[in-house]
Amino acid sequence: MTRIIAGRARGRRVKIPSAGTRPTSDRLREALFASVESRLRAVGRGWQDVAVADLWAGSGAVGLEAWSRGAPRVLLVEKNPAAVSVMMGNVSSLDADGEVECRRADVGLVVTSEPPGGPFDVIFADPPYAYDDASLSGDLGSAVRSGWCAPDALVIVERASKRGRSTGERSSQGRTEPDSQDMLALPPEIKIVDHRVYGDSALWYGRVSGP
Repeated sequence: MTRIIAGRARGRRVKIPSAGTRPTSDRLREALFASVESRLRAVGRGWQDVAVADLWAGSGAVGLEAWSRGAPRVLLVEKNPAAVSVMMGNVSSLDADGEVECRRADVGLVVTSEPPGGPFDVIFADPPYAYDDASLSGDLGSAVRSGWCAPDALVIVERASKRGRSTGERSSQGRTEPDSQDMLALPPEIKIVDHRVYGDSALWYGRVSGP
């Protein structure tokens, strides 16, 4: 079990699949949302102003956290049957059915079609660490070209921290400056703007280039 950290569902429990997924830790999720909120405030926006997609959603905890904080439209995409069952149960238990859509699908396939309901302002991508970078980059590139990303959309990718941890200088906030050979390869439409390490996990922040 984990819990929603803030918002209308604060403190409510969220179930985690017993196997087959790697849930984002509470500490990492808290740091992630603090960073995203800061970036939204910097451009005069809040969660109530953004549509959110949670790709490789697992339990849906990240997308549901965004919904709890006010995101009016959230899409959760996951293909693992057991995880989808847990994810849908979490959405129902939080009474989020009308605002959070669950889709059982392979991310690499679903992003080649137009996004349901229009583009997203914030996209979380948390594929299995074993998922190779080339496939991830290809999937995110497809998402951009298929219209999933709103202008200047923020894309956050969670990966293993081995890239930055071996070469970067870590600050108290978890930030590192990785060596160029350790950089996560994202499609050219997405520019990496920040990178932070938290134990075995790293968060990569990217901005989608304008047309």
